[in-house]
Amino acid sequence: MKFLKKLVLANITSSGAISHYHSTDFAYTDTFLSYCLRNLEKLTYRLNKYLLIRKRAHSLKQEFDHLKQKMINARLGSFKKPQVIDWAPLIKATPPLKDNSTHSKDQADYQNHYQLAGRSVLCVGGHIKLYPKYNQLIKSFGGDLMTFHGDSNDHLDNLPQLLEESDLIICPIDCVNHEAFLIVKYYCKYSGKPCVLLDRSGINTFCTGIHMLININPVTS
Repeated sequence: MKFLKKLVLANITSSGAISHYHSTDFAYTDTFLSYCLRNLEKLTYRLNKYLLIRKRAHSLKQEFDHLKQKMINARLGSFKKPQVIDWAPLIKATPPLKDNSTHSKDQADYQNHYQLAGRSVLCVGGHIKLYPKYNQLIKSFGGDLMTFHGDSNDHLDNLPQLLEESDLIICPIDCVNHEAFLIVKYYCKYSGKPCVLLDRSGINTFCTGIHMLININPVTS
């Protein structure tokens, strides 16, 4: 930029134009040129800075998109892979019993041999309309039902506390909030608290899950 200024002044001097201007006019021209060159330098600096920022922002966006995709793939993979059996048994759906008297007899037998004895069972997920039946079943074994459905009335921030307060955990995986499922998975995996997963939310499958919970964590006299 200083070179341009010297070049302009040299042209003015070599052409003899300086002799036609008053010294104050020459000083004004020098000041004006200096002002223009300074602004040109500032404009060039800002333009280069803008280009660098834009390039860096584009690079960060690509890194963010790549990381976001990796997180999505990892999250989807956690539900596609049958790794849940590594930390909790998975109960397959069982057909409904046709003979109600047999069902009542079986339930009475379980009540005699597999008492919950006041322990609390936290159900994470499942169909809300089945909660009264879940509660009735657990009470018949002498236990207490706690629930976390993950709807607008339940906050994920409260789930760890419920997991800590409960004695046993049951989770129907056909109807459960994904974030809630992951919290249950990591809590039970690292705490060792008894947990069973249900392939379906049906009452018969739930009943089988309760029997499994009692079997893997029986009441000690």
